[in-house]
Amino acid sequence: MTDGADAYSIPACFEAELVSIYECWRARRRGDNDVPFSDDVNLPSLGSGADDAVLIDVFENPLRFRLACWAVDDGSLQSGEENSSTNSNPRDFSITSKRSAPQQSVRGRLPIFDRARRRPIIALPLWGNGRIEMLLVAAAATGGR
Repeated sequence: MTDGADAYSIPACFEAELVSIYECWRARRRGDNDVPFSDDVNLPSLGSGADDAVLIDVFENPLRFRLACWAVDDGSLQSGEENSSTNSNPRDFSITSKRSAPQQSVRGRLPIFDRARRRPIIALPLWGNGRIEMLLVAAAATGGR
């Protein structure tokens, strides 16, 4: 039986738009680090891949997430900070399944690929402040390769 991280490992071949985002993430790593720093990755640097990607803030104890930045239809970027006038941001969310791709990415400090969805996703951890501080998550445009 495979554990959760193995079930989400990056395959040798997957959707081209996700490969380009994965390669961009890998290229942003500093030195021998396995994970890039959160301030080294931004959506515009992903080119056309930014349309299907979001940056997600990661909070601990309990583990929860907040949409931080995403592209909108006119090509501009939207951030959660611009939309939160109160402490209760409607873009805050938790993922209750401990086997979800985002949780596995944070806990394992690993890139995660999840094909068990209508649109396959990739979750890529970003380091900051001594922990996984953010995730770069992107979905394939379609369910096929």
